[in-house]
Order: sequence, then structure tokens, then C-alpha cells
Amino acid sequence: MLIYFYPKALTPGCNTQACGLRDSKTELEKLGVVILGISPDSPEKLAKFTDKKALNFLLLADQDHQVAEQFGVWGERHF
Repeated sequence: MLIYFYPKALTPGCNTQACGLRDSKTELEKLGVVILGISPDSPEKLAKFTDKKALNFLLLADQDHQVAEQFGVWGERHF
């Protein structure tokens, strides 16, 4: 299982990442990898993202950040 977290659907960086995974899905499946994307976006926005970018894997909404916090990937950005 490949679980990846991203901050916001339909933004340039997240589009690039999601489309790269979309395009690599066949090769990843041959290795037994299942892709799962998680973000704080609403289910409606995730549906729009999936349709607009023809994503072929599951996206989950984590609007309250509970899952991201459990994985230790939610917090204030430091640049």
C-alpha cells in the first residue's frame, strides 16, 4: 500500500504528484502496490479532482486532519 498525503487538490504540485501516480499505476500494481491519496479537502473537491485529472486511484477526505496527525504529517509549515 502506498499512502500519500497532499495539502490541496487541484494545485500545481498536487496535480503533478497525482498525475505521476496515475501514470505509474499499472507498474505499481504489478508490484502489488495499491495507491491511496489523503488530503484535508472535501469529498466534493476530491470528486472534482478525480474527474478533472482522470485519477485511477482512491482519494480520501481527512477534513479534521485526524488521519494525517496519526501519521505525523500534519502541522505548521516551516520554510
